[in-house]
Amino acid sequence: MICINASRGQHGKYSCMGPLVLRPLEHERIRQAFPLVQSVLPSTSLLRWTEFARGQIPEGKERAERGVVVAENQPGYIVGLFTHQTRDELALGRTLAIGNLLVPDFPGREQAVAYVIDGIEVMANLRGCDAVTVDLDIAFADGTPTSGWSLPIFERSSFLAIGASQCRKLFPARRRGFAPVMQDEPMRR
Repeated sequence: MICINASRGQHGKYSCMGPLVLRPLEHERIRQAFPLVQSVLPSTSLLRWTEFARGQIPEGKERAERGVVVAENQPGYIVGLFTHQTRDELALGRTLAIGNLLVPDFPGREQAVAYVIDGIEVMANLRGCDAVTVDLDIAFADGTPTSGWSLPIFERSSFLAIGASQCRKLFPARRRGFAPVMQDEPMRR
């Protein structure tokens, strides 16, 4: 059953609607989500995942506005996760922005993602959002970006492509002085 936090950041109240449970990832369970992360992004270390997740899970009132949500099946295994943040978009209004959607390739993945989409929409409604944006699955396999498996699933749920993002992975400079020095200079008239 998809259960999402129906109380805007308060624990214990849930709205259920399917065979998965969506719940906020707590600090104590960050390591429990690592096998899923590593199955989708094999080059991600436990240290990198832990630092990232801790930075995404806020304390106090901010918990309702951003965080990490995990999707669990009935035995309690984490089968997916995503980050979320509520923000104000100029063209869209109050928007629930979804990122880092990680769902490994397993039988039933499309149905699991469909349930996650339903839960995301409920989360957006509970937060008074006008729109939902989703950064689709981008994983760097051997330095090459790959994506696309989830696009048709979101299109079937009436999501529209409204923009495109470009990414260039940066690598650290190998020698000192490789990049130009950036300084603030007074404007000349």
